[in-house]
Amino acid sequence: MKKAKFIYPEKSLIEKAKHYHSNAYTHPIIRQVFWNRFKTGFNLVRGRRYEQVVEFGSDFGFTLPALCLLGERVIGTDVENRFVFCRDITLLDIQKSHPNLELKAADVTQLSKTIAPNSSDLIVSYSVLEHVQEYKTAMEEINKCLKPGGIFLCELPRENWFYKLGRKVVGYYDAHPGYDYTAYREQLRSIFTEVKLKNSPFGIPLFKIGVYQKRADSDTQKSSVNKP
Repeated sequence: MKKAKFIYPEKSLIEKAKHYHSNAYTHPIIRQVFWNRFKTGFNLVRGRRYEQVVEFGSDFGFTLPALCLLGERVIGTDVENRFVFCRDITLLDIQKSHPNLELKAADVTQLSKTIAPNSSDLIVSYSVLEHVQEYKTAMEEINKCLKPGGIFLCELPRENWFYKLGRKVVGYYDAHPGYDYTAYREQLRSIFTEVKLKNSPFGIPLFKIGVYQKRADSDTQKSSVNKP
């Protein structure tokens, strides 16, 4: 199977979102960091075709066009108030161009109320879990919705001195009270099999992108993800 290549959403959609979002996707320097995160994660899981892909925290949907290349069925979700806000700005336009895309409001701490248990081959999360206080519950829900052997692609900020310095340089401020990367990673490893970890962007340890696999019963399976 020829590996899919990451694609960007249409520029007009990025410009629409610019009026309601930070300049993270349009600033000539900052956007390189944001897009590289998405591309790095995409490249880690692009080696196969998935029956069902779910992204929670889709926001304006900038990763959805690329994910639609990987899945027969792709579901973009976000918490209800954010989902409703973004739907008319960009999400419905993205859906028109991608017939395999569905859009749903969903709370990751109750994900199995929206996504059927044991139904998903790949679940994707960028910059979401660090904002979730009930992160242990969220991880259990993600595990519940994955098929045995299914993949969870998760990005977490490192919150190290380099990360904090970068945020100050570009005018961002720490927005993750109570977040601890080590604790989150330990919780992920207690639930899933950790398959891969990669620093982003460009190998710089600002963010850690991990590939985690649902275990079949209590046995650890070997990964079915191909290396990019």
